[in-house]
Amino acid sequence: MTDLRWVPVDIRASLLAACTGANGEVDVGGILRRLLLFDRYIIKSARFTELPKLVEAFGADGVANMLNRGALAIESNPVTVGEMAPLKGLALFTYQLGKIKAADYEWWLDHCLSPLRNLPNVGKFKTTKLINAVERSLKVYPASFLDKTLAATSRDVLANVPGIRRTVATELEKRLGHRITEEDLHLTVYSEGEQQLRVETNVQRLYPFRESRS
Repeated sequence: MTDLRWVPVDIRASLLAACTGANGEVDVGGILRRLLLFDRYIIKSARFTELPKLVEAFGADGVANMLNRGALAIESNPVTVGEMAPLKGLALFTYQLGKIKAADYEWWLDHCLSPLRNLPNVGKFKTTKLINAVERSLKVYPASFLDKTLAATSRDVLANVPGIRRTVATELEKRLGHRITEEDLHLTVYSEGEQQLRVETNVQRLYPFRESRS
């Protein structure tokens, strides 16, 4: 059988998207529409938590068959880019970006798939068939993904791309409990070395708070 993880994805015939709504519920109707409209629907999954609902809707054999045929695939990778724990001596408003990933991918995958082993009214044979289909369908990021994503994130932040200031204003408003608009916020980011960023901002002057909250 073809290893579906490495089949090139035609963006004209494939869709990568989550299958949950704003309330976190799996949108079964939306899944059906996407399966009809696209040759392949790649579910952007949060640790495979959507799978029990898919099995409830389509049956274990139905989900396994869609995965094996390539009509359905899953993207769920325990990798991201984020702010690392502050290093000793890091100045106020200085941040360290870094690569974050699961220490043991095989353990992470087995742990995330473990709920499938206890699905009601699904026997051992069908469970094994389903789990094997899920593992074969996974869209795995190449080894270079994190390095490229980290470099791109740094470039975007340093370039103050549209949305950065809006995102910061929204997060500050939640954390500080003050109304903050994009127009209020002055934000300039400078590079302080490899993946280390220094931010100049007027936030502390406008809304004084302790250094520990920075």
